Amino acid sequence: VAMAESNCVWLMEMMHTLTRMWDLYHFNNDVDPVQRDIAYFDEMSSASQTHPTSYSKNEYGWLDTSYIPIHPYHAGASADYTLQYVSLSQPPQAGNVAAVRIGYGIPYVIVEARKKTDQFETGMPSTGDPQEFGISSEGAIAYRVQTHNPTQPEREGNKKPLFLMTLTALNPGETAQLDHGVTLRVSGAHADGLTVNIKNAPLPPDVMVPGVIGVNARVARQAIAQHDLVPIFHGSQVNTVVVSQSPEGGEFVPRQNKVRLEMGEAEP
Repeated sequence: VAMAESNCVWLMEMMHTLTRMWDLYHFNNDVDPVQRDIAYFDEMSSASQTHPTSYSKNEYGWLDTSYIPIHPYHAGASADYTLQYVSLSQPPQAGNVAAVRIGYGIPYVIVEARKKTDQFETGMPSTGDPQEFGISSEGAIAYRVQTHNPTQPEREGNKKPLFLMTLTALNPGETAQLDHGVTLRVSGAHADGLTVNIKNAPLPPDVMVPGVIGVNARVARQAIAQHDLVPIFHGSQVNTVVVSQSPEGGEFVPRQNKVRLEMGEAEP
């Protein structure tokens, strides 16, 4: 193919076949607002020939998890990260990261940097098709990951797999409030990316229980403990995943509260 031509839908269908990833665009039965669609920031949402998100690239195996650090979820924690634009060659240059993950269990938030650095992010307006105009804005974006398995066509709770939190990408000096009182601030720009600061809210009296259904015991234990809660496992922890939990993910409970986790076989 000639990549300078319009291959938008063709590329999307090819990626379905190669990766088994399902569609990310808005479904009519979504409970999330249509404007929270990840849209042109991911080829699997827009079929617009733009780059996939760092989340999708990581799921494909095109981006190593080691380049997506997990922001510490301790109250009041603040850290700076140098994001390399998703559209540039990976892995990131020394000192840069591809994205930042906030939180362990589902849901969690990803922050990444986007810029019109190539023909895909810039788009091909010469075709006259608005769908091929590239990404809708440049800067840092944040989105909530709300799926345990992006290859499943049925959406969990009719929620969007990726929920866009920044309707317009952020540029230096701009901030956004994310989940659980976390503040994202873009503090600077450089040739190949952005510097961002992520700061957690002060210690609240209660904490939100992370949703850990579908993950193994090691990841579940880490996620629960990270929220200052106590995991209690029932059933074998070998080659199993969490099939139910109590309290459920999203509930607020006192610190050091026990979270009962039932283990079972993963769905095929």
